[in-house]
Amino acid sequence: MDRLRKSRDDVLFEIKSTLENMAEGVIFIDPDDKVTMCNKEIEKAWKVRSDELLNKSVKDDHVPYIGGIASNITGSFRKGIETSQHQEIKTKDGFLYNTYSAIIDPSGKYWGTVLTSHDITERKKLEQRLLHSERLATIGEMSAKVAHEIRNPLSSISLNTELLYDEISNDNGGEKSDVENLIQSILNEVDTLTEMSDEYLRFARFPRLETKPASINNILIELSKFFNKERLQRGIALKEHYTPDLPMISLDTNQIKQAFLNILKNSFEAMPEGGKVSISTRLKGNNIEVNITDTGHGISKDDIQRVFDPFYSVKVNGTGLGLALTMKTIEGHGGEIICKSAIGKGTTMVIGFPVESCGKDIIE
Repeated sequence: MDRLRKSRDDVLFEIKSTLENMAEGVIFIDPDDKVTMCNKEIEKAWKVRSDELLNKSVKDDHVPYIGGIASNITGSFRKGIETSQHQEIKTKDGFLYNTYSAIIDPSGKYWGTVLTSHDITERKKLEQRLLHSERLATIGEMSAKVAHEIRNPLSSISLNTELLYDEISNDNGGEKSDVENLIQSILNEVDTLTEMSDEYLRFARFPRLETKPASINNILIELSKFFNKERLQRGIALKEHYTPDLPMISLDTNQIKQAFLNILKNSFEAMPEGGKVSISTRLKGNNIEVNITDTGHGISKDDIQRVFDPFYSVKVNGTGLGLALTMKTIEGHGGEIICKSAIGKGTTMVIGFPVESCGKDIIE
């Protein structure tokens, strides 16, 4: 009996050690729907304590992530309807992928359920990036074709309208007529269309990044000085906090300046009656993180999902390409941009650049 007991204890120790050292989170749900075991990876991935799960019934809606849902799955296992199920869960910080597997003995008796859980947040991010890149490529091709087709007619319209303006001006002896004012309005609209077509071409023919070691702090300080006059005119206060001694990273400074300029312009335009903009930098792990926050009107939940989509804009005269180009530039450096916002509470753009690999994933 002692040998058998020792053998059993050894087996249990091996099983427990194996489960604790698995990369996947593991939970065991007994035949009565109670959680009787969970490993440390579950606590880490789900950000819960073991006592929030152990000896709790999965029929209880308060059990994190699986309460109520798991009891429906184990119910179908118990009835022999199926032996496995998969489930994707949206969490506060990302995504989990859970696999439920029924434990059935040779006689068909149900002994419980093993749940394995994987954190698939990074995978989902990669999928979204790939989808976004494919959409950008398709839209870029369309933009190039449309912009190319309208540029020549626009040039012709502009040239002939200017000639007509000169002819009428000469006949009037320098005094402006209503016709001249109308022609000037046409020229102004042609200039607007030309500028839009040029922006479409910039988006479609994204230039190769020319990177060199640069200070993100210096770039932001230079931009804040550039915007200083406009900022004061708009009645906007500026708060800056730059973490000193940040490492230099490989950047195409011209394109990064343009990316930050687009963000700051949007912040200013979101505060027509004045407000406050905050710019800060810090070293977070292996990344340099930039936060740009405004106290503007904010962005709705639906619009946040689309702010980086090409041609999507809530502005009357916006092309919807500013933030799309900004994202393209930042991702071209191997970085990431996230928009956080709420109506009436302002907006924060969080931009991260990897210190080691920044500027290595060059966009052709």
